[in-house]
Amino acid sequence: MGLNFLWNSKSYVSYDFSLGGNPRISNFISYISDKQFEKDLGMALEKVLAEIKKYIELNDLPTLLNIIGNKEGNAGWLLFHRSVMEGLVGEYDLSIKHFKKLAGEDLSSVYIPWIVERAKVIKTYIDILENNPTSFVGLIDEKVKQGKDLLGIGSL
Repeated sequence: MGLNFLWNSKSYVSYDFSLGGNPRISNFISYISDKQFEKDLGMALEKVLAEIKKYIELNDLPTLLNIIGNKEGNAGWLLFHRSVMEGLVGEYDLSIKHFKKLAGEDLSSVYIPWIVERAKVIKTYIDILENNPTSFVGLIDEKVKQGKDLLGIGSL
């Protein structure tokens, strides 16, 4: 179980952030009999409901930002999402600092299209945050709208 941040527009759903290590709550449940399947599915659903309650507590950006900020290995995509959230809550200096850290990663030996695209986006975000930070929220709102449109989830 995890969160998908729609500000990183893509036509598929990914786990951008998980409270635990592995976002999978339960492994595949084989069907042997109705009784066995009902029991195994019931146990898996109990685990899922417990996890859902944890995610419900992440009902605002400052709370989520605090949790992500304390997560180990705060680099790569996790740092990207943290930087976006910092910009959204008005922590512009921190957001710029973290985006610049990401921009400074040595990607010269890597040519993976989404990494190249992320590097371009980071440069744009740094420019906006340095020159017109109040427009950052509108930009991210537009990215979320694009993400929803790509996934066909409309006005959720």
